[in-house]
Amino acid sequence: PEQLETWFNRDAAQVLHQQGAFDREGIFIGDASYVFVPDNPKYERSVRLLFDEHDHPMEAERLSELSPQAAARCRWRRCYKLVSLLHTDRERRFCLRVAARLLPGNVHECPVLYDLLDEFLAAVGAGVVRRLLLDRGFLDGARIAAVKQRHGIDVLIPLRKGMDLYQDALGLMALPEV
Repeated sequence: PEQLETWFNRDAAQVLHQQGAFDREGIFIGDASYVFVPDNPKYERSVRLLFDEHDHPMEAERLSELSPQAAARCRWRRCYKLVSLLHTDRERRFCLRVAARLLPGNVHECPVLYDLLDEFLAAVGAGVVRRLLLDRGFLDGARIAAVKQRHGIDVLIPLRKGMDLYQDALGLMALPEV
């Protein structure tokens, strides 16, 4: 599996780049999704996790906090986690998976995505990725700063108004040089 992932994330990415598959705007998306499989331990490296009715993972200890009806809607599911780097355009006319890694479902996606990005950039070179859209699961200040400093990539992550980082951003926006 590791050799197949390396081939896809490097060699296939290089072919896509040579064929002009990446546009000038360089908009990419980092994503992590659960891949559910039948409850069979022969699915190597898969894990069983508890999910709520919306298929969001949750800790088993939280079941006692739920109403009996809500707890009954939770279920254990065997899964993997697919961490992907996707390319799209401003009009969202296409979405092209350009790098991916399949992991046990309980692995945190944040460090994996940033390693995947480094691997992809080593294959296609600088300047291909200009903007990287992420959700809050990838919020890691040190890694975001490294991506900006090493590769010049703007990372965009939505923030909640109650987050300290949101208040920091508002403060920075008030500076005259911004």
